[in-house]
Amino acid sequence: MARTARMCLFGILALAISFEALCATYIWIKHDRFPYDSEVNGNPLPIAGLRVVEAVFHPYLGYVLRKGREGDYINQTRWRANNRGFHNLIGKDGQACCDYPYLAHDNEIIVGVFGGSVGSGFALSAQISNRFSELSETGPWAGRKIRVLNFSLPGYKQPQQLMALAYFLNIGQKFDIIINIDGFNEAVTTFRNWKDDAEPNYPADSLWGAWGRHLELSDSSLNDLTRIRTSYHTTMAAYAHRASKLSKLASFKLMHKAMAGWHEWRSPNQPSKVAGAKGSSYFPTARLSSLPKDISIWEYAAERWALASISMADMAQRTGAVYLHLLQPNQWDKSIGEYTPKDVNHPYDGVIEPVNKVYPLFKKQSLKLEDAGVNYIDLSRIFEKSEYRENYIDDCCHYTQAGNERIFAETIPVLKKYSKNVIPPQSNQ
Repeated sequence: MARTARMCLFGILALAISFEALCATYIWIKHDRFPYDSEVNGNPLPIAGLRVVEAVFHPYLGYVLRKGREGDYINQTRWRANNRGFHNLIGKDGQACCDYPYLAHDNEIIVGVFGGSVGSGFALSAQISNRFSELSETGPWAGRKIRVLNFSLPGYKQPQQLMALAYFLNIGQKFDIIINIDGFNEAVTTFRNWKDDAEPNYPADSLWGAWGRHLELSDSSLNDLTRIRTSYHTTMAAYAHRASKLSKLASFKLMHKAMAGWHEWRSPNQPSKVAGAKGSSYFPTARLSSLPKDISIWEYAAERWALASISMADMAQRTGAVYLHLLQPNQWDKSIGEYTPKDVNHPYDGVIEPVNKVYPLFKKQSLKLEDAGVNYIDLSRIFEKSEYRENYIDDCCHYTQAGNERIFAETIPVLKKYSKNVIPPQSNQ
């Protein structure tokens, strides 16, 4: 009897090991990695505070942050969203500047920063270091206080920066310097929208469109039982996805993934099953037209990027501000070498192709910027001769304080150069 029990136990153990080996082999073949490391970073990235997780819809910009929302930034600093839903650094006095439109004092020079999450980080890092105070040493801004204001939000891509500038100029915001730092979202999000059959010029469908469809999933026409079922399956699917990432064994990972798929299939309120799909939504993001003839989505993204910047430069010039466009560097740009990720289980494989398809086209489109008189700096190679990991805070695109300081070092001399054509301001009031 004991011998039979041992044989049964041995058989079960051998079966479990074989099943685990098959699952591990499947994951290795499909995802090119072994499954025995957690897919969730145990140390949350400081940049997580910039992710848009609590937003409100905006009639012109797609979305902004909820007023008063706070979050963490780098070096134990925090930010707070203002009356218009844009965030600035919280100072030692517990206050964050400022409600918009901000009326500058006579001795202030206003620098507005536009872009996505990289733009947000750029503005907040400038507020931390006060590096832009160098602009007040000589020239038309001599002796004046430099105030950097953030008009960037995570996920923003052109034409959201263009719309933001137009909107704030229209409601009376004055600028002396306008900095637009972008490129990554224009490449990646434009392509993702197109790939998901969403309008490529719209805000990120994974944010703006998904939030809208999520609201429609709670349509009052659904009865209480359907609501309960939807809530249950949605919650269990999310739990199973997280459990899959945390599981150390390949077999458990696949079983949790299968469970998540089952709950998603069983949910009675999936976008494909109700009036929440892209084409029939109150937040319609479905692609409105095909691309122009003889143009690829990559070329389309680069052209829209250039035209939006030219429009921003034109508005800046007409209002007496200096405009500077910065092409942000990205670690997945293979033209400057191979990047070694900080986390082997990073989720950014999908950004590699768009970055390497569109960034070379940005360089071609920069000729249009030059012809239009746009002040433009290609910063894509700024970290080429240094260790990538020193300048990036994660495996996506965001910079450490040291990385932003290097960008400041390139930006400030150029602004000083262009300031020679600026008429010294008399009063902003």
